[in-house]
Amino acid sequence: MRDSKLRTAVLVRGLGVCALTLGVAFGCSSEESTSLRSRNPGAGGGTGGASTGGTEGPSADDPPPPFVPLAAEVYVSKVKNLLTGLPPTSEEIRAVNGDPTKLAGLVDQWMATPNFEEKMATFFQLSFQMSPVTAASLQELGVPRPPKADYTALYANIAEMVPRTAIDAMKSGRPFNELISTRSFMMTTALASFMAYVDRDQGALGKEAHTIYNTPTATLPAGGLAAADAVAGKTWFVDQPFANAKCTDPSTTQFHASDMLALMNGQLRCGDTTIAVTPMLTAADYTDWHLVEMTDAATADTAALFYDVPTLRTATKLPLAMKRAGFFTMPGFLQTWATNKDNLYRLTTNQTLIVALGVSIDGTDSTVPLTGLGAAATHVQAPCVGCHQIIEPMKNYFRQSMSITYRPQLDKTASTEAASFSLGGVSKSGGTIADFATTLASHPAVGSGWLQKLLYWSDSVGADPTDPEFQRLAAGFAASGYKWKQLVHDVMTSPLVTGAAATATFDKREFVVSLARRQHYGYALSKRLGIADPFLGMGNLPSNIPADEFARAAVEPALNATPGMFYRASVEAVCERLAAIVVDGPAPSKYASANSDAANVDMVTNVIGLPDADSRQSILMDALKAHYAAAIAAKAKPVDALRSTFTVACSSPVTAAIGL
Repeated sequence: MRDSKLRTAVLVRGLGVCALTLGVAFGCSSEESTSLRSRNPGAGGGTGGASTGGTEGPSADDPPPPFVPLAAEVYVSKVKNLLTGLPPTSEEIRAVNGDPTKLAGLVDQWMATPNFEEKMATFFQLSFQMSPVTAASLQELGVPRPPKADYTALYANIAEMVPRTAIDAMKSGRPFNELISTRSFMMTTALASFMAYVDRDQGALGKEAHTIYNTPTATLPAGGLAAADAVAGKTWFVDQPFANAKCTDPSTTQFHASDMLALMNGQLRCGDTTIAVTPMLTAADYTDWHLVEMTDAATADTAALFYDVPTLRTATKLPLAMKRAGFFTMPGFLQTWATNKDNLYRLTTNQTLIVALGVSIDGTDSTVPLTGLGAAATHVQAPCVGCHQIIEPMKNYFRQSMSITYRPQLDKTASTEAASFSLGGVSKSGGTIADFATTLASHPAVGSGWLQKLLYWSDSVGADPTDPEFQRLAAGFAASGYKWKQLVHDVMTSPLVTGAAATATFDKREFVVSLARRQHYGYALSKRLGIADPFLGMGNLPSNIPADEFARAAVEPALNATPGMFYRASVEAVCERLAAIVVDGPAPSKYASANSDAANVDMVTNVIGLPDADSRQSILMDALKAHYAAAIAAKAKPVDALRSTFTVACSSPVTAAIGL
């Protein structure tokens, strides 16, 4: 029910945050509204995706109000939600109320759950700037647009490659900075095949002759040759008849590279005709994730063959003609940041620095460049010299190794371009792209860069890098040998996230209670309601809920901390759609209108996330009961009254915020 007269307003006070209504509007008074805002212009909380609306806060020049520490029941709920998407239990809140140091043990427990790995996978995909893979984006890598075969699984493999490697490193305790220089990545057989495919020059691939047949003979048996013979002879059996002017049985022809790629995925192309055949790659080849080390092939002829599927299924090493090392040479990153003959890897280089170090080339770095502008000297104008002196020699690490379509570099002049690194007080001369990766992995900015990313993920805003607490966390990360779980543990127990104590950051900006961004909000709804994808079938509706995003040349992620009218309206609309599913919806439905009391309890303890030990529970419990009763009094059917009550709970400020 959308009648605002049935929305019951309840004030939630006393936790150092503003007074809020239980309805969809955050409803802060003008005096109290600013605790949901960052007034530090450099601390994030950008404009991407949602209007701020409502009452304007004080000027950014005003000092922040006095800091008020948050209660344990608030920050325990916040931290558990961040790590698992789940609400706290009364036992957890009571434990930390009795002894705040107990939070550390709880954080370790929460990090041991599958939910934590799922949340970190999303964090890593965004932080390593792996955008969704499409046929169009792969064309920038010289991969022809695919035929009728379904490439969805391959696209997902490419996007998941680096995040899965980060998760594997986290679980095994390997140093996190290795992800910047490692040559070992999680791959499936299909992904290893694709890596071998893009390792080849497109022109050379197009000249390879392959034999395709479907009629058995004495030398071409039914079902195909033995695997080794098929690979060596480039001879393939297909289980569907074919014959036309362009393709007769058997067909020995120079297949275009994309034709062979199509055959592996179940499509035989004969001229303008496409025939569905049994693919060489099976469904299992897209799910058999394992660690594979990319090594240097002695020559292009000894590199891995992308169509040698039997060998790739058991391979733990993948010899490649093109040297690859670090996340920034993986196709998921490269297809996000395409280059061309004008940009010549400059964007790729700068985005690599943003991901690896949290640093962008902006002309302010005082490190003296080791080499000059090179060929760029003739067109770089005076205001741009500072940036180009750093990026011109650095981009040559990419230019040496790969073409502008990120395939093997065949230009001998380009492959011998001198490269050097000068940034953040670190200078290195010469070397390959693998040496560039090693320099980045050992750079002192790794710790602070990734710490800031984690803080943005937690609160939509970063911290003051001069804050002693920030510096303590960065130093601890380095001292641990860059163990990712140690950093997460330290950050989640830090007052920068909990708000349990003041830090120097809060002298410059307030402690921010952020809106629940789309990834956090959707994940929490999924786990609390038992729905795999709570936004499924809603079209563009969830797009008005700001999401974690990254932008070109921006060190800070494009996040929004402040709720506005579009956010509030979108959250309510999403919750109304969900209400029809969870209340007397398709079996098994979570709530039954015949048992509104039990539903009310779960909506408060589970959806909103306030257990018995939370002092606010009774207020919200009474509010939902009153809302339901008012709906019934207004002649609403029990199912509609309970769906309206769910909408209130699902879109309440406590549900739709991080740390309220």
